[in-house]
Amino acid sequence: MTHPHHNHFTIDTFLQDLVSSNQLPIEWTAIAIKRGESFTIEKWFNHLNQDLLLGNDFLKANTIFGLSELLLRQMEQNNRKEYQVLPIPHADSTLLVCIDNKDTSHIIPFITYALQLFQDGHDMVKVARQEQEWKDSVILFNEMIMRSRTYQEAVENITAGFVNYLPFDRCALFSYSMNDQMGFGLYGHRLDNEAIQNITEDISNLPIIQNNLDFLNLFGKNMSYLQPIYIKDAAIGFPDQYVNQFELRTVVIAPIFTSSDNKLLGAAILDQGPDNQFKLAQETYSALIRFGQSAGELLSKYTSDKIEQQKTDTVHLSPREIDVLKLMAEGASTNEAAENLHLSEYTVRDYVSAIMQKMKARNRTEAVARAIREGMI
Repeated sequence: MTHPHHNHFTIDTFLQDLVSSNQLPIEWTAIAIKRGESFTIEKWFNHLNQDLLLGNDFLKANTIFGLSELLLRQMEQNNRKEYQVLPIPHADSTLLVCIDNKDTSHIIPFITYALQLFQDGHDMVKVARQEQEWKDSVILFNEMIMRSRTYQEAVENITAGFVNYLPFDRCALFSYSMNDQMGFGLYGHRLDNEAIQNITEDISNLPIIQNNLDFLNLFGKNMSYLQPIYIKDAAIGFPDQYVNQFELRTVVIAPIFTSSDNKLLGAAILDQGPDNQFKLAQETYSALIRFGQSAGELLSKYTSDKIEQQKTDTVHLSPREIDVLKLMAEGASTNEAAENLHLSEYTVRDYVSAIMQKMKARNRTEAVARAIREGMI
């Protein structure tokens, strides 16, 4: 073939190559499609690479046989009896191949086999292109989120990146507290951001997520990555309150995790718009894993760094209080925090009380949620 690379593996070039070959007894080839109740010719090729349609729209019939007869009548009358038209179903069309009557015994199997090879090659190119596209989207996503200068910028860029580089319209990012088994809304892209940030939900109220977390607790250390969750009908996996408030239908939950230890930091909940049902392609599924891993590594950097001077004007925590708050976020109990910091349990409780008072939080969960939202840990 001498066609440019981007023209390879199209049905047009396949038919043109067939009819242009000097070794095949093929007079012309055509593509027939059904429109309404009749069949019409969409493309018609000969060995001279000419447009045999000549801009005419009259080549249509009620059947493929009738259309084939109509095409044969366009040939010189003396040649009509020497040829027959071979119809081959292909995708949503029918391929018509005009061959010499004397060579039908070997040409028909050859054309059928060649068409199968073409389809196999076409499928391989399609898979390769899709794989490259999702790999490119991962690169673009990583470049976008790595430009983040603060925790808040990272959260906003992550949510925007899921939508910009994958086939989704909305994204809500949540953090996860393993100790309290709670999810906290961090940010919403193309969603009511205030409504997302007001969400503090017990994971036990989300059975599908809870089941996957139970599986993670059992086998997570032996897994190389955390898998996205596809939920065809959100009403099955989410409380009615959220389904109605955000008009959820099909959603995908992409875990935000660190690859080194498969530690779950949170999740991105994605959909393709209000009350929209959709399927999840394999290449999108693969990209979601990489997106979740990249987002997790970035957010982990902010939460594991030592004290950053990015605190709010109204909340000032001491270095030791920050240490305690980090351990709270990791799910440590009061006793575990005391052992880790080499303090008494009573001292840690005093720190926890001071943290909650300074942050005006009603409980440990609220304090951790605010600290994560504001990039304090």
